[in-house]
Amino acid sequence: TGRANFLDEIIADNGALHASFKTYRQLLTQHVDPLGQDPNVSRRRDQSYFYGFAQTLCGHLSGEALEEYTRISPYPLRRERVNIPLSNSEEFAKAYRCALGSPMNPLQKCKVY
Repeated sequence: TGRANFLDEIIADNGALHASFKTYRQLLTQHVDPLGQDPNVSRRRDQSYFYGFAQTLCGHLSGEALEEYTRISPYPLRRERVNIPLSNSEEFAKAYRCALGSPMNPLQKCKVY
């Protein structure tokens, strides 16, 4: 089967992360407590949001299971579904203070939204 749906899934994950983070931020703005105005509190909240995103796709394959999955599944690996959208997110890089040009904050990002 190959990885025919790889790009479609990654684009969908990129868009979903962007849209859901935007909604999360709007809800915080509407319902925030006074601590939410503190940049450190806001950054930690953003970190928690991205951590939750990653947990929804958490999983691990190795050895034969990994080989079998990549051979027969048209979908990206879970780590790709987490790391690629997060590395395309400027908000993620800001929340975790990822150095520009690092794997999780590349110079070129893919934006389709």
